[in-house]
Amino acid sequence: MWDLVQQHLCIIAEKVLTLSGLACLLSLFRLTECGSQNRQQIHSCKTLATIIQMKELLNKLIKTFRMKKEDNSLTNTAWHEAGHAVFANIFKDYIVINKISILPSEYGKGHNHLITKRFENVLDNFHLIVINLAGLAVQHMTDKRDNQTAFQGLVVYLDKRLKDNGQINDSFDGDFKGLQEPLEILSHHLKKEKNKVLILALVYIANCLMKCNEFWPAIDILVEKLLEKKELTKQEIEEIFNETGFNEFLIKFRQNFINETYRLLTED
Repeated sequence: MWDLVQQHLCIIAEKVLTLSGLACLLSLFRLTECGSQNRQQIHSCKTLATIIQMKELLNKLIKTFRMKKEDNSLTNTAWHEAGHAVFANIFKDYIVINKISILPSEYGKGHNHLITKRFENVLDNFHLIVINLAGLAVQHMTDKRDNQTAFQGLVVYLDKRLKDNGQINDSFDGDFKGLQEPLEILSHHLKKEKNKVLILALVYIANCLMKCNEFWPAIDILVEKLLEKKELTKQEIEEIFNETGFNEFLIKFRQNFINETYRLLTED
């Protein structure tokens, strides 16, 4: 009987219950044990020992659930940082990414080290906005890589994080704070609302991810290596882009991607 109880609780925990659900279930058994002086109340559980065993199992399940949640958090951070890296590689003549990491820092759950080399004109600020938003975009679109609803969900998510006209809430992470200056410059230059510029950046990112098959293999390997090593240097990132053929692809088409950013910004 006990083996059967264990199996069913594990299935429930894996498929249905959240951490709060497990905690509620544990509380229920604690209450049952408190009332155990009247043995009739626990007749269906047969013995108090069974209740104690079930409590121990639930505690183990809660610990496992928390560990899985932490693993998922690391994985999400890896997708996020890989997104920054792969889009920074498009604009490597202007912006260099020296490191990506999924280790916590003062900047957030993960971080990257970007260096701006040169901007030929004010429109190049758009490249920095794209790189900053790319982490969020890849993280949200990884499970729905060719699905338009993923992009729509991303726009809704971004809208919730913004105040009017592109102002970022104080609690936002480093990515959003990092794009404030280029967003201010570009919005003023183009005479466009900041939110519209941000949506254009998301459209650009989504088009790349949904229409070009070369992006995701590079992102997938970056995530795999990040989860293994926790940090990747500029050289390690470059090796991954070479091995997956992403660099070879960009040698042929990099200028096309850059031209597309200018087209998005200048068309009415």
